[in-house]
Amino acid sequence: MMKITLCFILLFTSGILFAKNQEFILKDGKIILDVPENWKKVEGFLGIELMLVGPMKSSNRPVVTVVLTNFDEFNLDQESLKKNESTYKESREKWLKKNGGSSIKYFNYETSHLKNNLQMHNLGFMYTLANKEFIERSHYIMCNKKLINIKSLTLANEEKANFKNINSIIENIICE
Repeated sequence: MMKITLCFILLFTSGILFAKNQEFILKDGKIILDVPENWKKVEGFLGIELMLVGPMKSSNRPVVTVVLTNFDEFNLDQESLKKNESTYKESREKWLKKNGGSSIKYFNYETSHLKNNLQMHNLGFMYTLANKEFIERSHYIMCNKKLINIKSLTLANEEKANFKNINSIIENIICE
């Protein structure tokens, strides 16, 4: 009985149970995301349609951005996207050089299946910038024949703490 009670308390206090579905109207569509209670939405900041920011820890917040791209019926086949890994790395290295950062490692391209019969393609990297280590991941999902680019950014030492919330936002996406 003690184990069951402890498991319930851990699940109840994890933050995931407090997530709620929120509807967002984007330029060419509507999505529903499972947003944790303590996260806030920011719309239109720096031209980004939708940004979700988590609670402040140390001096940073985890961030998830959502952009509905201009690509209709984009071909997300594994072979084509795998070829684009080197282009991704080149663009990230160029950005890091411009901003005085350096890469630590890259996460290989991979695919996964999400709820609601959606497929996600993602890759990412870990880098140092301003004496901090970050993990940035890019996720690509076809939603009603429109390509959505979702990026997540967190401090490397806080990734485990932010992982459940970020994944819940992304994995529970509903396209309308």
